[in-house]
Amino acid sequence: MNNKKVFSTRSIASMGIFSAIVLMLSLTPLGFIPIGGIVATTLHIPVIIAAIYYGPAIGSMVGLVFGVFSLLRAATAPTVLSFISLNPLCSVLPRVLIGFISGSLYKILKDKQKETLRKYLIIFYIFIIFVLIFSIFNRIKNEKSILLMAILALILIIFMVLTLLKTKDMNLSIVISAASGSLVNTFGFLSMAYLLYAKEYAEALSIDRSNVLSAIVSVGLINGAPELILAILISYSVIKTMLKAKRR
Repeated sequence: MNNKKVFSTRSIASMGIFSAIVLMLSLTPLGFIPIGGIVATTLHIPVIIAAIYYGPAIGSMVGLVFGVFSLLRAATAPTVLSFISLNPLCSVLPRVLIGFISGSLYKILKDKQKETLRKYLIIFYIFIIFVLIFSIFNRIKNEKSILLMAILALILIIFMVLTLLKTKDMNLSIVISAASGSLVNTFGFLSMAYLLYAKEYAEALSIDRSNVLSAIVSVGLINGAPELILAILISYSVIKTMLKAKRR
């Protein structure tokens, strides 16, 4: 899948194409898809696809484009929380890590036995379920938020069960790598926001400093759940198609 020469002419051209897709998505409604009362982004998906198909180096470069554009957008179209994205540690670093981690994981997992990958996927899903439980119990006072998170949790759990049941027909290394890339995007950004700007985050949203962690985790679930599902479904379909085309 990857040439010995990481930055071959073909790889550089592909990197340019995927970077252009990131920019195109960010400027159109395709980059931000309304799902119920929330908006899920798809900007991380081209990064994941490039990383899995071309390797972590190319994926990281596409992620860099994603991150730099996020920083520039925060500077030119500021919102109440744009100060977070103005810091490259929040806007750029997690996006570079999307490509590096999802691409590296795929290289490690692609030759593993399917039963081993299934065990990895189960462990991965258990971790997500713990995050779901933590989020719901930390928002117990907000009935509307609780209902939305419970619905998203149910959808996510159903999706996880279906992927486990379909393991015989699926390339699990792609599933795990795509899911990991999506989580890096969501929780990489939010964890840096919490570590660097917890006080400012509380002031910007007029919430108590002690509630910042639960608020950030809730945002991670509400936005991260549909983004995770979209990342797996779209990345898996596109990469499988690209692999089939390459074999012909």
